Amino acid sequence: MAKTELNEAFIALRSQGLSFRKINKRIGVSKTTLVKWDKKFHEEIAQLRDEEFDQVLSRIRAAKQDRILRLVEQVDRIEDELAGRDLSDLTTLQLVRFHTVYMERLSAEIDPTQVDVRITEPAARYAAIIEECAALVAPVAQLGAEVVQKLSESGPITP
Repeated sequence: MAKTELNEAFIALRSQGLSFRKINKRIGVSKTTLVKWDKKFHEEIAQLRDEEFDQVLSRIRAAKQDRILRLVEQVDRIEDELAGRDLSDLTTLQLVRFHTVYMERLSAEIDPTQVDVRITEPAARYAAIIEECAALVAPVAQLGAEVVQKLSESGPITP
């Protein structure tokens, strides 16, 4: 390899986090020289590392957006199906639980403070739905708390 090719190989390998020992084995340059190159090419290594990190973040963001969109589609399908069904055979609790599972999955994927611009509309829509669900569940939780309070006030239950 020519010197510039060795330098480029070093920068690429170092930006990937490889140790001088591993780089030495790969490109056959002494550790002393590699240490000198590390100081000389510090900025290029950092820049390449940042670019690689940005690429990884972009892939993570894209994968997260795909998961969110799939969950949104599932929630939409569930809501469409539920809207067209006679729900008399299901209890309210069963319906709320079924819907809540998908809403929890969706809300776990969406951080309203860091929503990607491309998904702002669905995120806002489902954030509102999550708030509505919370409002529906809150009275049930309050009632449960009241029941627990009354039971605890009445003393231990004996068979």
